[in-house]
Amino acid sequence: MSATLNIPSSVLLAREETSKSCESVEPGKYGYRPPGSCDALYHYNPSFALAAAFTAGFALTTAVHIFQAILYKKRFCAVIIMGALWELLSFGLRTIGTRHQDSVVLASLSFTIFALAPLWINAFVYMVAGRLIFCFHPEKRVFKLNAVSIGRIFILGDIAAFIIQAGGATLIGPGADNKKLIDIGLRVYQAGIGIQQAFVILFTVVLIAFHKAMVDMEKGGWTDSPHYRKWKLMVWVLYLVLILITARIAYRLAEFIIDFDNNPLLENEFYMYVLDAVPMFIALLALNLVHPGRVLVGPESNYHEGKKAFKAHKKADKRAAKMAKKGLSGSDDEEESMIGIELRQQQAQQHAAWAPQGGPSSRNSPQKYHFYQMANSQAPAAE
Repeated sequence: MSATLNIPSSVLLAREETSKSCESVEPGKYGYRPPGSCDALYHYNPSFALAAAFTAGFALTTAVHIFQAILYKKRFCAVIIMGALWELLSFGLRTIGTRHQDSVVLASLSFTIFALAPLWINAFVYMVAGRLIFCFHPEKRVFKLNAVSIGRIFILGDIAAFIIQAGGATLIGPGADNKKLIDIGLRVYQAGIGIQQAFVILFTVVLIAFHKAMVDMEKGGWTDSPHYRKWKLMVWVLYLVLILITARIAYRLAEFIIDFDNNPLLENEFYMYVLDAVPMFIALLALNLVHPGRVLVGPESNYHEGKKAFKAHKKADKRAAKMAKKGLSGSDDEEESMIGIELRQQQAQQHAAWAPQGGPSSRNSPQKYHFYQMANSQAPAAE
């Protein structure tokens, strides 16, 4: 992500539209120029009090996220910390910018960081869901996609959406004066936002499938006691964050689709706060109140170790299948297969201490899956 890219904002777009037919006006207090005048960066007089209040709010949630990441020892929480820090930095710059309204640098940096910050929050949701599936789902997969692949696919989609949005932004940033290129840039940016929302929708389907699978297991007698982990509450928080991200995307799309000459979204900062800043603040606060570190506990919550074990199991099974097919044996192959078997046995023993309790007659009970794991651990089979 390049810091030199200028993500489209109502400030920058308004500047481009009004620069062609403007009148020179002496800047007022704090460098304010009325809309329509030359070098006017805002379509309104930005509020210092609002900007300062949100700076304080984002500072608070950022501090709590840093504390929680250290407390629960979750390194992947660096992603949500970055999202919170970017929101904080954006509103810190905006607060300063309200006192220097003629500063293009402050306005551009503030809105650029503000536009990028939600991408970190979006990526964090994908990472949490992948870890939930890995930690709780007996098969560690949804729709035949393993938990590791799910997180990876959607994070890559998030990055792709950013690249497309950034490509459109380069055509409509400050200094752009070609109307045709500006129109192309707007369409490209809208496409990037649309792609981001498409991935959010697809991901919601995956999350619903995981939720349904877990509820079906509960109906069959599965329970997470005595080690009660609030997986269900965590899922509902992820739903909430996805809804808030969708509301923010809808606002950004409307901001650029509605005609600039009669667009209330550009003429009042109230909409920017209510439809963008507030949703992201609520998302960060919700993830404070229901932090993944309180849910992702136990031996299978170690995502990185789990990925290593998963790869070792897969490699050992492939070796065993190859040996069985060819009717060959060898000390190296046998040793590697035994390593895979030992890893499976260790994982099963560790998981037993955290195994949710359920009725043995239950069709979806965890005993069924643990028996399946232990049976497989005795002799590797082909995938």
